[in-house]
Amino acid sequence: MGGFLGTGSPLQASLSGSACAPHIVHHVTASATVSAGHTLSASVTVATYTGVVCSITITSPANNSGASPGQVITFTAAAYDDGVFQLPGSAISWSDNIDGPLGTGSPLQHSLTGGACTITQHYVTATATDRFGDQQSTTIAVSVGYIC
Repeated sequence: MGGFLGTGSPLQASLSGSACAPHIVHHVTASATVSAGHTLSASVTVATYTGVVCSITITSPANNSGASPGQVITFTAAAYDDGVFQLPGSAISWSDNIDGPLGTGSPLQHSLTGGACTITQHYVTATATDRFGDQQSTTIAVSVGYIC
């Protein structure tokens, strides 16, 4: 970041972080000029923390897609932390409103519950967890089954 924070003692200042850069490290230095013109200084490192995984997107299957009963579906997602660092596939877990937990990883292959002569509407959620334990989720709809 960088910049002048102010003068005086005590000094209060706000250090920044953002949703897409939640873990910013600031190096703060305090300086004082003492008699005879000598300057003394001390530094401290402070990390801001907003607690946010920047984004997660389910890339497959598409929202509102369909599948046959028993069909194995490949679920993939991409998640980013700090706005630029892609999280590994192992940081993504999957769950479903009907079948519950589906597993961890991207890609993940799994079939969803459904039967013949009916359509079952599933809401599949991908949740990304970063190295700090922060989470972000997104959900898609998948219809399973067919009409006889």
